[in-house]
Amino acid sequence: MNIDFDYQAFRKSLRKEFKKAVKAILNLQEYDGDLIRDFLALYIPYHVVFYNLAVMKKGSSLRIQTNRLLKEALSKISNFNLAMGPKHIIKIMKKGKVDPETVNKLKLVLYIKLFQGVFGHVDKNYNLAFQSFRWCLQYIAYSKRTRLFASIADVQIRNFYELCGLFVPLLCCHCFLVDLKENETLVGDNLKNFIKRQNPNYSHGLDLNEEKKSLQWHWSLDEIDVIDALYYAAFDAMDKFTLKFSKVNENFVLSQFFEYCAEIEEMLAILRSEIWECECDVFGPRIGLLVDIDHMNETIQKNILSITFKLKNDPQIISCLNKVLEGLLLSSGVKFKVIQFFYVLKLYYMQNDEYSFETSSEMDKLTIECLSIIENLIDACDNPDEVTDFQLPKVLLTAMQGKLLVAEKISEDNDGSESPDNYHPRTYQFKHPRIIIDKMKSKLKQKLRLDSSKDPETDDYWIEYWKYCYQDNIGNLPNILSRVYETFIDPSD
Repeated sequence: MNIDFDYQAFRKSLRKEFKKAVKAILNLQEYDGDLIRDFLALYIPYHVVFYNLAVMKKGSSLRIQTNRLLKEALSKISNFNLAMGPKHIIKIMKKGKVDPETVNKLKLVLYIKLFQGVFGHVDKNYNLAFQSFRWCLQYIAYSKRTRLFASIADVQIRNFYELCGLFVPLLCCHCFLVDLKENETLVGDNLKNFIKRQNPNYSHGLDLNEEKKSLQWHWSLDEIDVIDALYYAAFDAMDKFTLKFSKVNENFVLSQFFEYCAEIEEMLAILRSEIWECECDVFGPRIGLLVDIDHMNETIQKNILSITFKLKNDPQIISCLNKVLEGLLLSSGVKFKVIQFFYVLKLYYMQNDEYSFETSSEMDKLTIECLSIIENLIDACDNPDEVTDFQLPKVLLTAMQGKLLVAEKISEDNDGSESPDNYHPRTYQFKHPRIIIDKMKSKLKQKLRLDSSKDPETDDYWIEYWKYCYQDNIGNLPNILSRVYETFIDPSD
């Protein structure tokens, strides 16, 4: 049960431990592999607690000292350098005698590349961090296939390898996703480019000459393959993870693990979107993406899991709830009362003054857009406490950075002009949600009661799932949350 574990107390304790580890490194006169390992073993699983500390910033005494120590230690190894690939370095080590010196070389190279990744991440140089973390994963994989890894009898370094096996793929994937989202050439407001890249055979309605001029791809990696590989590696490591944490540390680690998984699922939901072409106004056809529902459901699930593993007063609970709300809106066709429930849940947690709320600049544009729409819909309800059973329409992306369309189903049309899934090709800009709100409160309200592909019995699924996770990971619902739950769940179901 994590309800008694206060995040601020946990954070204070961790930072005290981190301060001791930093002091130990600053006092070193020469390289000490054990102290370097202990520092990384503390930073890697708890990096979100230390990420913005001044001691991690460029030019800090810690960075100057670690660079000096690692550079001096590396200079004593004469037969290779870090410009070599990980596989080549392992081959060189295999040629020598397997002794403590070889093992120390193996560890030194890993520590150097991990620090490069960590400092790249802190500097928001996500491409450098991605390349460094990926190098580490390859290095670990190659070393495991050789007798070099088998010769390491030290339990601490074996545990450290396990730790890296779980968190380095997640850090690597996080850096890749952030770098991908920030690459305007690939995922900016020009959705044509994105569609063309993900669907090279799709050309309808696109100016091919324009595309040939604008599509200058410089990425040698396929985004989905990279994400899938890293995601699989992290889950595989979680299955084999045997390190023993205290209960509070275990909960924190699991909450971070699921939060990263949710981030990955969200991007996969977008990358595997279905292309929709709509006629919406005098400007002609509009192209949108209908996110992959399976991956979006996984996004919602992982965020809910993360919430119920988080420590009391962890400000990231609000961030995860924002992502749950975004996921529900983009899932298309959920009952509005489900969004209402998680919005009320967010208000419940925001009552606590301990939370440091996210500012708009700390949220991505898509989340900001979705939350703006949801808040407008909530405000439009005559009674904020009413439970509304109308079903939301399909929502399409017109850019990965926060521009949306909504497709309305017109059930009365029988002229055969409907598009697949019985959706009229007319759309409305969802950036102005009043047009949808008005329909919900008018005689046309029934037109928005879409026939969901889900079984009607699952309409309350996410509310029930949250309750199950809460009880399983925290304990019994407090009275106020129990009342909120009962308000939104029909006892006759």
